[in-house]
Amino acid sequence: MFIFETPVWIYLCLVIFPNLPNGSDVNTLEVQFTVFRAPNNKLQFQQTSLFNGHVIFTCNSQTLADQPRQDWVTHTFTQEELQERHKECEGRRDEHFALFEMMKTITVSVEVLQRRRGCIISSSGVFAFDEWAVNGEDFLTFGHQTREWTPLSVLATPVAVEWNKQDIRNHVFWNYLHQVCPNAHDTLKLKRATWINESAQTGNF
Repeated sequence: MFIFETPVWIYLCLVIFPNLPNGSDVNTLEVQFTVFRAPNNKLQFQQTSLFNGHVIFTCNSQTLADQPRQDWVTHTFTQEELQERHKECEGRRDEHFALFEMMKTITVSVEVLQRRRGCIISSSGVFAFDEWAVNGEDFLTFGHQTREWTPLSVLATPVAVEWNKQDIRNHVFWNYLHQVCPNAHDTLKLKRATWINESAQTGNF
């Protein structure tokens, strides 16, 4: 069953896939998305960003503000950077609402849509992932090398067939995994290291 338990997910990846980066230098960046219908029948959106298994930002469709959840994040992101994240959250909401409705036209049983994507990085390489679940069950996975969708259930097959025709969108998803995610990881790693160093010097760490 597809559940958002990042430390378990990372551990399973490292055990099951022998080509994943491993060692003490492993860092992970993961973003989790959830779309569901509220009792009033309106779509709701939640986004959670995690760095090394720790929640660093959260956003939802009520606020559309990507809120920092760690001290080092609060102190190292500028107001301009936070405003940009707020805009990105709104864009992700619109994107996932559209994908939810698109998927529902193909698979009418969709009630809850979950997605997690990100990258696991170390000196030995990068492993990227983009996995989807419907109603709590594994549904689709995007091949970060093949740029193709693989169905994980019978209901997902028509969705995979349709989405594999979307070359431009699939390239955007691939680019996130191979460019955007590693670059964001490097930025976060540098910001955290800078904050730790400055805090140690001032005795506030």
